[in-house]
Amino acid sequence: MNDISEKLFGKTKDIVYHAEGGYIPDVSFLKCSLEGKQSVAHIFCVGCGTYLEANKKQAESLAKLAGTEVPENFDEYYFEVAGCEVCDGDRDIVALKKK
Repeated sequence: MNDISEKLFGKTKDIVYHAEGGYIPDVSFLKCSLEGKQSVAHIFCVGCGTYLEANKKQAESLAKLAGTEVPENFDEYYFEVAGCEVCDGDRDIVALKKK
């Protein structure tokens, strides 16, 4: 932000939630239909409890991080991550779980 904007609008700070961990997903929510047109898989962040969705490219990247093959169909699977865009958890910790 430049000085003029800062004088007019003040400073803003990024809001990042601390990943406390230990959150458990509601499996019935994970079994609901995906909302995004390009979404193929559910994601649950155990760091902050946020539910997210992944498109095909993101799902492939997450599967690689999880060290697993990409399932043909994600109806029975979801990704569990330790951190996400919402929190400060470790985004490299990923697991593919059965719903």
